[in-house]
Amino acid sequence: MLLLSRYYISPFSYLGERRKQVSLKSVPTKIKRNDLRKFLSSSTFAVAFILSAIYFFDVEFSKVAAFFFYSGLLVISMIVLALMMFLVMNQFRKTRKALLDFKGDSQKKI
Repeated sequence: MLLLSRYYISPFSYLGERRKQVSLKSVPTKIKRNDLRKFLSSSTFAVAFILSAIYFFDVEFSKVAAFFFYSGLLVISMIVLALMMFLVMNQFRKTRKALLDFKGDSQKKI
């Protein structure tokens, strides 16, 4: 279940059931056997699709290899960019909390 917030509306909310708080600890983080099977089957079908495109539509292998290389490079660069943004935002949140607690010279001492 994809959690967008800590609360979700029950499908039985029309019966008067209130929102339930969902613990983030209940979200599974380990890869299950079913997930691995889905990944392997989707990868197999993707490879079969690409090979059939090369065979039946006379696409050059070098262009397909370049497409795979550049798409992998794009994915890796997006992951690195997201990691850098996470680190910057995390640092900004920490310094913002420190700035809010700071008492400047303009405030009167009581």
